[in-house]
Amino acid sequence: MCIRDRYYKVVTIIEKKLAKAYNIDNAKRMQDRRKETAMKNIMFIKADYGNLSNHFKAKEFQCKDKSEYLLVCKELVTILETIRNHFNAPVIINSGYRTPSWNSKVNGTSNSYHCKGMAADIVVKGRSSREVAEYADKIMEQGSVIRYTNFVHVDVREERYRKGV
Repeated sequence: MCIRDRYYKVVTIIEKKLAKAYNIDNAKRMQDRRKETAMKNIMFIKADYGNLSNHFKAKEFQCKDKSEYLLVCKELVTILETIRNHFNAPVIINSGYRTPSWNSKVNGTSNSYHCKGMAADIVVKGRSSREVAEYADKIMEQGSVIRYTNFVHVDVREERYRKGV
């Protein structure tokens, strides 16, 4: 065995021991999983962009301060479309995208998913917030579902978070 081969063998043994001691393989798998799921398809568009799906227009996600541009995540639109189709009733977006200044004005959290185009506060015509939240919980493995008295907050964050469901 030459010196180079011995060196690689020793390095490999050390790497395996470190990986076992620090659970590096698991950390790498988790990091790879995060990379796979972390890339969200967020569009930066004008409010007059038009249709985002069969039942939703960009204007419905527009910030209440009437800013010309907005952010909206395609995954969020897909979830809202799924909810709309399930209940066969209009989904009203009370709050979609928020500019940071509007978010401050309405006392939103500083790291609000509304400011990232990844959240919506919704009402489904003729349905209770409980019904809507329960269905959203059923179809969303990740993300947030928060049930309020008169509306439901849904967002497409990476972690799973539930409140009032």
